[in-house]
Amino acid sequence: PHVDEHSKRSRYPSSIPLLIDVKKEPPLYQPQTEAISPIFDEAKIDSHMRDTTIIRNSISKLESDIEITKKKLGRAKLSHSEIRSQADRSAADEEETGDQDDLLKTNGSQTLIEKILHDNR
Repeated sequence: PHVDEHSKRSRYPSSIPLLIDVKKEPPLYQPQTEAISPIFDEAKIDSHMRDTTIIRNSISKLESDIEITKKKLGRAKLSHSEIRSQADRSAADEEETGDQDDLLKTNGSQTLIEKILHDNR
């Protein structure tokens, strides 16, 4: 069957301009976005991770502060014991000096050699 070109054109009226439909219609199938990508759960997980990180950082900062305080306390105890031992030594030195002064008072006629020997003891 042979169809003539002119017969096809005669079916369509030539006075009506050609129109193209460009309206956007919503798609027929709209999947639930929650079923595909649960955004709410991801945000909840991110929030939980952020909170966990903040807590861990706070704990490590507290631990380092505790260590620093322990070191300071140890140094303070050491310096306290050093001060106490120095005070004990100076008190003992004062007693020895007092004893030597008493000895010199009683034995004021010591020679230089006797004084040196006494100091070396």
